[in-house]
Amino acid sequence: LKAVVLSRKPLENLDILTKLLTFIKPITGADPAEEEDKDNIYEIEENNLSLSKLPHLVDISDPNDQLQAISNLTEACRKGGKRRVKMTISAIVWSLLKLASKVYSKKEKEWENEDEDTSSSGKTLNPDSISLLTNIWNACYKAIELITEIDPETGFKLLLQGVMYLNNAATVGKEFKVIADQYLSQATTIFQEELADSDTKYKALNLLVGTIDKIKYPTQD
Repeated sequence: LKAVVLSRKPLENLDILTKLLTFIKPITGADPAEEEDKDNIYEIEENNLSLSKLPHLVDISDPNDQLQAISNLTEACRKGGKRRVKMTISAIVWSLLKLASKVYSKKEKEWENEDEDTSSSGKTLNPDSISLLTNIWNACYKAIELITEIDPETGFKLLLQGVMYLNNAATVGKEFKVIADQYLSQATTIFQEELADSDTKYKALNLLVGTIDKIKYPTQD
């Protein structure tokens, strides 16, 4: 695992990642209780650090395969317990955000090359694009839920980042507006119920207000 990470060689197809996850199953399939084994804490932390870098190496041309690959990584990290989730899930979330941005940006370039009106009212997404983007955003939300259980502040920040990434898409498809509202609603709930420290809450309020101020799509009251 460490050798793969150090090589920085992109994982360019789903089959390669599947084989890698099978090969490192003794690591990813470890009993979460072993995380608390102080005698092996250095090895555990090193393995988790290597796992956190794997999402950045996944670079598959087919976005559906890319999503499947990242979903497989998410499951492997989830099974490792709280310590692994805390160290790895943020990287997975960012990989999903980048994938969604890549898919949507490709559609934007297509609109720019069209002669027809490319205002928000003139933009449309085909069913396949809507399905793919919806699956990406749902996978991202579920990943954020994992880390929110352990670190609400990080979950809060990732949800707001998700809202910003959804900003443009939500002006085009009502499906994405619903998802964006879900992200924002959950971030608000975390702010109200999970963030107790006054300094943390003050900073979180600034982030929340700043995010809402930048939203382009109509929001719920």
